[in-house]
Amino acid sequence: MVYARPEQGYLLVDRQTTSASQSFAHQLCGENAYEGADCPNCRKKLLLLLTVDAADPRVELSSLGIRKLPVLLCWTCNIAQAPFAYTVDDQLRVRLVLHGEGGCETEFPYRNYPKHFPATMCDLVPVPEEEAAAVAAFNRNGSIVDLPRHLDAPRHQIGGEPFLYTDDPEHCPLCNRPMPLFCVLGDRATDTRDFTRNAWVETVVHLCRACRCVLVQTFCD
Repeated sequence: MVYARPEQGYLLVDRQTTSASQSFAHQLCGENAYEGADCPNCRKKLLLLLTVDAADPRVELSSLGIRKLPVLLCWTCNIAQAPFAYTVDDQLRVRLVLHGEGGCETEFPYRNYPKHFPATMCDLVPVPEEEAAAVAAFNRNGSIVDLPRHLDAPRHQIGGEPFLYTDDPEHCPLCNRPMPLFCVLGDRATDTRDFTRNAWVETVVHLCRACRCVLVQTFCD
């Protein structure tokens, strides 16, 4: 298995629901204002799923030389039906490297799909040891019925070993070096609509720190 770094896993939790006192600007969703971050199929801004504050030492992004790292996707076309990768430069400009083509839909994954979801500030909360152990056992050879109900679908997690439908290794499309897993996102957005209305959809993000290249894939059980 290709492990993320940091080895400790952190859940992304709505700041209003935690007692943690953190000053880092991790954000779920919000408007995409990144230059170059446009969907080549739908001719609109890519959907901003997550913004990671690179100043937080726990996410180990200081070597990238950027203030923040965006996780981007488009759910209304085929962009992720092929490898979807992009780079982020030190001016936070996005350049698409690989993407699927075509397949634009007006009512997928559901009608009146938003251009963006409301921004929510998040704290990083360590994954409890017993939960990490249960998920790791499932990833290797477990049954979904053996997991506690709150662990039987993907959650928003940076680092550690999250719930995974696949642990296939990835290589950077630019330098061909191994591309470690960085984070996964479940289907929960920041309001009642969610990303796809399928709780078992998972967005998996790998990161090449040498190239500042982000690879985003989607899976569903």
